[in-house]
Amino acid sequence: MARQICRGQHCASIFKVLWAMIKNKLFNIEFPLFIYVLSVILFSFHSENFIISYLSGVLLAVWFVVDKLIRKDFVIFGFTIYHTIFMAFLFLCSFGLIANPGGFERFLTVVQIFLLSIIVTDIVIRKKGLDAIKLAVISGCVYACFIVSLQQGSEMIYGNVDRVGSTLQNPNAFALALIVGMIFSFHEIITENKKFNKLRNILSVMLILWFGYYIIYYTGSRKGIILLFFINIMIFVYIFIYSKINQKIFVLFSFPIIEMILIYFLAKSPYFSRMRNLFVLLSGGSVSEGSMDVRTAMLLRAFDLWRQRPFWGWGIDQYRLVSGFNTYSHNNISEIIVNNGLIGFLFYYGMFFVLFLSIFKNITKQNKIIFWVMTGLIVLLMNDFGMVSYYSKIHWILFSTLVATIKINETRDKIAIQND
Repeated sequence: MARQICRGQHCASIFKVLWAMIKNKLFNIEFPLFIYVLSVILFSFHSENFIISYLSGVLLAVWFVVDKLIRKDFVIFGFTIYHTIFMAFLFLCSFGLIANPGGFERFLTVVQIFLLSIIVTDIVIRKKGLDAIKLAVISGCVYACFIVSLQQGSEMIYGNVDRVGSTLQNPNAFALALIVGMIFSFHEIITENKKFNKLRNILSVMLILWFGYYIIYYTGSRKGIILLFFINIMIFVYIFIYSKINQKIFVLFSFPIIEMILIYFLAKSPYFSRMRNLFVLLSGGSVSEGSMDVRTAMLLRAFDLWRQRPFWGWGIDQYRLVSGFNTYSHNNISEIIVNNGLIGFLFYYGMFFVLFLSIFKNITKQNKIIFWVMTGLIVLLMNDFGMVSYYSKIHWILFSTLVATIKINETRDKIAIQND
């Protein structure tokens, strides 16, 4: 009997040890976050492998809930003012489903993104960093580029102009992933770390240039190329502002050289004509290009549809049905304003407006991380002119980290004020 009691106590102690390990060491919420972000880049655009990305999102959500229960920490830091506005946008979309139930599948996608955005924001705020996301994004982009180098062509070729989409299949999505990879590489430059700081900066700059090369030579994405030059300009401004006085001359000298090298590669790219046509069109000239002609017609059709239902719109994902094009509008602004009207437009972009207010409230403090947040937000807004992004997981992963970074910064400022 005594032995049985001892055995019972021994088993109980083992379970206690295992439970302590799970609770304090093994149960790291950043692991499923890494898996989720990586799967978005590797699998979310594959129709046959989409389930992997979906299940990784479910895993992250379940892990998040269990983690909260174990730690008895029921405060959800990720539910911010931005997500409150997002929820109002979702309510508006749900009302539209009454008259237009055809958008229900897209609505569920946006709801999933909303919930995962809260989770991602909460994890980054609680962990006070975004190392898991940064590692996952950069690893996914490196792998996607590596695949291109191994298999130039075959199943990765997209459309009639042989533009490469790699693991994301669509070249514009591939370009967006590489742009986000550049944003997180930029974050690595900003992050101060005494160990291997110069080596990390060099590797980060090399990644930015490498991703830029693939955007120019393989994706042929006009918006990707524009964003590439914008990010390079922002990195130059950052380095110039925060460099020592004796280094500013070197920065001023090296920047135009780097830009000329990028322009040289762009001129040698097989897709240079796409950029040339865009500049001709913007300068008032006449251009005949299938893709550009179709997108111009889509914008005109969007304006016409918005005038018919200016306030509440046609319902989520209805542009593809009522426009006659049988696809999305290739412009997030026109997509939102047609589907959700002026009210939905104000709700959706209200999130970005509030984030801009937070940036300008903090920018006078010369905080390096605020500069990075502003760069990321402008990239997202610029991308909206050439891509429907309100249901893009890559888009919302970056937005969630920007929101979390702002919240972390504001919390640190409050603590600093209290300690003074």
